[in-house]
Amino acid sequence: MSLMGVLDEHAGSRGKKVCLEFAGKKLAWRDLPGVVCACGNFLSQLNLEQGNGDRVVVAPGKGPEFFMLLLGLWQIGAVPVILNPDIDPSRLEQAIGPVNATLGVLAPGAIRPELDLEFHTAPDMDQLKGKAQPFNQAEPT
Repeated sequence: MSLMGVLDEHAGSRGKKVCLEFAGKKLAWRDLPGVVCACGNFLSQLNLEQGNGDRVVVAPGKGPEFFMLLLGLWQIGAVPVILNPDIDPSRLEQAIGPVNATLGVLAPGAIRPELDLEFHTAPDMDQLKGKAQPFNQAEPT
């Protein structure tokens, strides 16, 4: 079963129940598949090809968007390379360099690491909820 199949199954059986709550923000199970699709669409617009196995550096923030980024990357077939924010900046390049990452994504609130890599800031949870639609059906921007 695919990721979206699992999410759809849980959305159908759990509906309005809260699946994720953080700092007063709540996401119901029924909304999760759409939010993951919106995150996948955001990532696809960054020229990540579906199923290509691109490695993407993810700088975690202090919010639920990090979880959505991981699911969105899984959905499009990219490989997340999660940064440890406690790594000394001078050692960060040594730790990340060998993975040959395509680009980096910052969760909202994350600090941009000092890496020679193009970084994009992911939308926050409310923005993702507002853009929920089927995967790869995003309107061109």
